[in-house]
Amino acid sequence: MYGDVELEFAVLDTYASATPEFFAGYGHPRPQTHKAQVRRTLYLVYELIKYAFIRLARNNNPRVARGHVDQCLSLLGKI
Repeated sequence: MYGDVELEFAVLDTYASATPEFFAGYGHPRPQTHKAQVRRTLYLVYELIKYAFIRLARNNNPRVARGHVDQCLSLLGKI
């Protein structure tokens, strides 16, 4: 999965750092198909679940972890 351009885009979206300037210099446009949008959502869910676990296991912060899980449920509800 790592090295997948679409996963890299989702990671950028997680941190709100996917700017137009980034894409201008990246050399690869973001896919816009419906399937690509579904993959993007699933990659975002992956990132959020990963960080929910980290916040709970490493930081003992169930409130933030629960927020990540709630975001996942909301995203999954849209597909």
